[in-house]
Amino acid sequence: MKLRLLVVLTVLSLSTFGQQLFQFRDYIHPEVTRNGNILMNGFAAGMNNPQFSPIDLNQDGTMDLLVFDRDGNSLLPFLTVGSAPNTHYEFAPEYVDSFPDDLRFIVKLVDYNCDGKMDIFYKVTNGIGVYRNTSTGNGLSFEWALGTDQFLKTQFANGQTSQVYVLELDMPVIDDVDGDGDIDILSFETNGVQVYFYQNVSANGCGLEFFLRQECWGGFREDPNNNGVEIDACIPGNAPPFEPENGAHAGSTILSLDLDNDGLEELVMGDISFPESSMLPNTGVADSAYVGSQVSNWAPDGNVPVNLYVFPAFYYMDVTFDGVPDLIAAPNIMPSKNLRQVWMYENSGTATNPTFTFSDSSFLQNTMIDMGEGAYPAFVDLNGDNLDDIILGNRGVWESGGNYSASLWYLKNTSANGNYSFEVVSENIATLSSSVPLSPIPTFADLDGDNDFDMIVGFEDGQLSYYENTGNIGTPTFTLVTNNFGGIDVGANASPELYDFDGDGDYDLLIGEKSGTVNYYENNNGTYTLVTDKFGGINTDFYGQFQGYAMPRMYEFNGKDQLMVGSEHTGIQQFDSASAIINQPSTTEAQFGNGNTSTTTTEETPFGAVKRTGRNQFLYRASELRAMGFTYGQVEKIAFNVTTSNTSNSLTNGVTIRFGNTDSTELNSFQTGLTDGYDNVMPITPGWNEINLQDPFIWDGESSLVIEICFSRNLPLVDNPVEVTDVGFNANAYGDITGWNSNTKNGCNMPYLTTSTLRPNTKITIRPITPPAGQILKGYRRMHADFSDLDNDGYPEVIIGSFGGGLVLMKGEAKDNISVEEVNPHLEATIYPNPTEGRFIVQLEDMEPADYKVFDINGRLQSEGTFEGQAEINLSHLANGIYILHVVQDQRSSYAKIIKR
Repeated sequence: MKLRLLVVLTVLSLSTFGQQLFQFRDYIHPEVTRNGNILMNGFAAGMNNPQFSPIDLNQDGTMDLLVFDRDGNSLLPFLTVGSAPNTHYEFAPEYVDSFPDDLRFIVKLVDYNCDGKMDIFYKVTNGIGVYRNTSTGNGLSFEWALGTDQFLKTQFANGQTSQVYVLELDMPVIDDVDGDGDIDILSFETNGVQVYFYQNVSANGCGLEFFLRQECWGGFREDPNNNGVEIDACIPGNAPPFEPENGAHAGSTILSLDLDNDGLEELVMGDISFPESSMLPNTGVADSAYVGSQVSNWAPDGNVPVNLYVFPAFYYMDVTFDGVPDLIAAPNIMPSKNLRQVWMYENSGTATNPTFTFSDSSFLQNTMIDMGEGAYPAFVDLNGDNLDDIILGNRGVWESGGNYSASLWYLKNTSANGNYSFEVVSENIATLSSSVPLSPIPTFADLDGDNDFDMIVGFEDGQLSYYENTGNIGTPTFTLVTNNFGGIDVGANASPELYDFDGDGDYDLLIGEKSGTVNYYENNNGTYTLVTDKFGGINTDFYGQFQGYAMPRMYEFNGKDQLMVGSEHTGIQQFDSASAIINQPSTTEAQFGNGNTSTTTTEETPFGAVKRTGRNQFLYRASELRAMGFTYGQVEKIAFNVTTSNTSNSLTNGVTIRFGNTDSTELNSFQTGLTDGYDNVMPITPGWNEINLQDPFIWDGESSLVIEICFSRNLPLVDNPVEVTDVGFNANAYGDITGWNSNTKNGCNMPYLTTSTLRPNTKITIRPITPPAGQILKGYRRMHADFSDLDNDGYPEVIIGSFGGGLVLMKGEAKDNISVEEVNPHLEATIYPNPTEGRFIVQLEDMEPADYKVFDINGRLQSEGTFEGQAEINLSHLANGIYILHVVQDQRSSYAKIIKR
């Protein structure tokens, strides 16, 4: 979740040649003018579901502001600058890298250890995680506060301990609830109708020791059918240990504050299905709250009730710089209002006897460009003044009834004398009507030969529109020519980029789409023909949900074209030259083995249907794969040559086919940690039997490949021999059928028996994937970027659009790739276990200090640390897959591939 430069590249990126990896270190804060007014934080990323907390970012003794946008898990830090009456917040994204990178869903900053520094409480699996603020005058820093525990724990009356339960949709109270000076916790229990009171029982009131004091704070229950509460519905008391269950709770937010100066905390509550808030007065005593009534549709100022379309959450902190906390309300879930949805009620009273006045519906938003949801920028010099302007699309602005409207803004570049500045000239440059699809993403080129820039716009429906520039230099006018350009439809969320990829003098198209892949259309005299819908094998779909939102952009640097691709969750990645990718084959097929003998035993064939269960593993050495032209890519299809003459035979209950990357060069046991690629019925016929994988497998380009075929509960018929080749090494491992030939056994768990050198002749089809040269930026959801050398220093600046609706501008520089051979001499390191289920040991030969970093296959830093001699590294919180470990000691270094399964 950080905007961070990638310093070390993964091993997978070493195939790039002479590639320039861009770095973006410094943030640019241009002067942005809209409607004649200068926006204080013009480019500040935008916000959809902001959560607010105070923190001293620069250690100057003044509280600044951290905004966490749960829609994208993005951090937006703001410094408090200026003197009264001109004190204001100033966007300071340079502090993002100082925060932990695993903050998710809920982030609240509270000082738990009484040192005056705001610590981090946030949502982790099954509970709450805590980072201690360890900042000094040297800068902002944090460390894990819970030792070896994975979440914050509480004690129960029976002496047992368990986690403090919080649902990821909720917003708990972490504050002094009982008036004794330390922080307590209020949170809904698993069924979401009663509030648990976790009382802080730490010595001296400073710590993280909690006791579940009451299981029904205030004596009320939330009605599961509406946003009302049932008074006197339960009796406060001790609760049993937490047991996870599937409750009826949908989501609630709560805030505690003293509204009537009686020393008791009232409760303000929001519900996931309602736009308004409720206030629950507390008429109990300090250690035993009692809620005897409910104020529905609560208006903090007595006049303007909170109304945010859905699920408001509340924050009580000073944002008007008068030392008195104010009240902020903002939506806690998407979809919701995405403009004028951050309401601020200014407090002219005191902290415990507030007098609220509704003063702002767009707190902070009104100081920045915020287009609602989504920001899709494109650089283009529209007015011919040799300064690249910005055309900015969005997904849409929420309107009444839950509808959205999209537009294209024109930000004129007015920079001069080394000072960056932009002016919003138009907020609907192409006059998009409310009937057009959402998510307009523009790209520009002179398509009609009249020496001005015409515009192609991709939309959420997957189609393209062509707008001809019919204006004059300096006064562009875009006129719709067709809303079905080229008859192109990529399915959803078309993100086009015009560029002459094949060097024939006309503009071709790369089009990213929602699934995460990139389409390449070649222009032949104005006719666009689809060449491939999987350009370069690029796929930005990180979670396997067909929601990668690939957004390609091109930039020329030193005469070489550079391909950058934005995405939903994987930031902005730089790939190899697009021209080089075009020259790659779309797929590569090769046959491994050309022997003409057949298997003679039921164990050696993967289709030994005479038995009820079976298991075979086949090994294909990396050297074999590379010799056949295979590169890092996606195995999509395999085939085996069956030599039987029985045309009606099959494995009656289907087969499971699994794949794995391994460092082994022969099979002397079964490999573990394999990934399913196919699980289905498979008819078997004489000749080559092709199997199109349901889940293609990524071969890492360096390891040997293991293919496992196993089956269970087969109706015994006859064997299906296959054509084999003696490869001269142990390449066909098969299982021991002894005690395993029954319908109750799982053939995929069959124990190993022995290995043969006879390996089935196999055809393998792989789709080359262009690995990213690096991930150059991340930090926001659905990042879209464009590049231009705005200051003419030879290096590109980058304008980044986020799904929060705003922009970020950064200064760039380029850096040559690093190859393993160029790094320091080899360091011997012992690593075990590998594969691992989460934790593994790194052991060196001596006790000298060493540093380690763990990257995923896309070059994202996942873990780092320092150790002496030996370290245990924990990847339990990461998804299964391949990771790269880099260890450095003195002038030596070591790379290793870690497989987490």
